[in-house]
Amino acid sequence: DGFVIGKGQFYEGDKYVYFNGSKDISTKKSIGNNITGILNTETTEIEWYYKIDEDEKFAFFVDKPQANKKYFGVRDSNDTLHLFDRE
Repeated sequence: DGFVIGKGQFYEGDKYVYFNGSKDISTKKSIGNNITGILNTETTEIEWYYKIDEDEKFAFFVDKPQANKKYFGVRDSNDTLHLFDRE
C-alpha cells in the first residue's frame, strides 16, 4: 500500500509484475532503486526481491526487467546483467 515502483514489466496472461524500485525521497514508502523483484498482482504482495550488495553502493538497476517462462533478468548501472531462475 502506497509503495512506488519505478520501472516494471507486465506480460499478458502472467499474474506477476517484474519491477525495479524507485528512489523517491518525497515518500518514506519508496522502494530503493537498488532493489528488483516480483509482485503478485492477485495477492498484491511482493513474492521475491533482490538487493544489490552494499559493496556496490553506487550501483542501481536500469531499464525495464525482462522475463520469460524460466528466467527473470535486469541490467544494473555497471552494465551487469543479473539473471534469476523463476522456478
